[in-house]
Amino acid sequence: MIKVATHPTLEKPKWFGMEDPTKLSNSFEFGPAWWIHLPMYILGVLSAMRLRNIGFFEAVNPGMQNGGLFDSSKFEVLKFFNTANTPKTILTTCPLGIDDIISIVDQNQINFPLIAKPDFGERGREVEVIDDLNALHQYFSDKYAGNYLIQENIEKGIEFGVFFQRHPISGLPNISSLALKIPLQVIGDGKLSIGELIRLHPRVRRYTGEVDKKIDSSYIPQKGEKVKLSQKGNHCKGAAFLDCSGFIDESMVQTFDVICSHFEGFNYGRLDVKVGEWEDLWNVTRIKIIEVNGCNSEPIHIYSPDIAYSEALSSIKHHFTLMSHIAKTSLRNGYRPDIKKLWSNFLQFRKSRKSQKLHV
Repeated sequence: MIKVATHPTLEKPKWFGMEDPTKLSNSFEFGPAWWIHLPMYILGVLSAMRLRNIGFFEAVNPGMQNGGLFDSSKFEVLKFFNTANTPKTILTTCPLGIDDIISIVDQNQINFPLIAKPDFGERGREVEVIDDLNALHQYFSDKYAGNYLIQENIEKGIEFGVFFQRHPISGLPNISSLALKIPLQVIGDGKLSIGELIRLHPRVRRYTGEVDKKIDSSYIPQKGEKVKLSQKGNHCKGAAFLDCSGFIDESMVQTFDVICSHFEGFNYGRLDVKVGEWEDLWNVTRIKIIEVNGCNSEPIHIYSPDIAYSEALSSIKHHFTLMSHIAKTSLRNGYRPDIKKLWSNFLQFRKSRKSQKLHV
């Protein structure tokens, strides 16, 4: 029987009551990526030195290829979860002809619009919403050889990043970060066109290249009307991340414990999920997992407008401490990372990334 947890209160985070929280930003949000990634790299090196194991990250998530630090198959990871909690997803290999594409879509009954994206990819790279067969054919005709996903589009609903951990020995679960993700949007005032609202929006005007080209920029939305300009929930693609960590409770932890219990060897990482309503975060049957990240995960609540840079660094340090503790426990319990295999996988990963850049 599926377990359903109920949130003890219907109170919502302050962000839900704001007209447009995506206009807000913190002191470092639009700074260079290395402001966050460099401290993570340093902490990773220090963890390897303390644990005396350069492949410690594999011990963190033995169930994920390379511990989820790099080159982890999205498709293989989703297979570990209950199908009720995942969108319908098909793995295919590029190049594809139009007849192959028609056959795949028809046989698997995935309706348009749908999502197409690389099986191995990061930061929203080459993720596109596809409206019809011609667009899907064009997507694959322009891509390098490799594995790609055709995925059901969960268009409606609210997206969150949920950072989950499990102690590898006791099995005790924990959620350390919860963030609401809001893709690029503008809100109408009944006077200005979408194009004018874009030019005046402090966030959207930084990411005009991510605005869906099908949007009619001359359209004047009604006062209070929300216009979604992009489907992508990636920060580097303009999405706003708002901290909701204060609402993590035992009931939510139990809910995600049930969801993640199907994935043996997953002890640390972020689940990007969609729900219809805020309250559905406490209901196992109403959560859809869009993607799962392992040891390369960030606690994305740090990008919230009310988080200072010093707080962000403190949170990153806290999460690396959690990751190191999990690795230390696994290593003491006898897990031995295959360093040669990890190094070979890394070299292959670097080679594929270089070929992708050359293709682009």
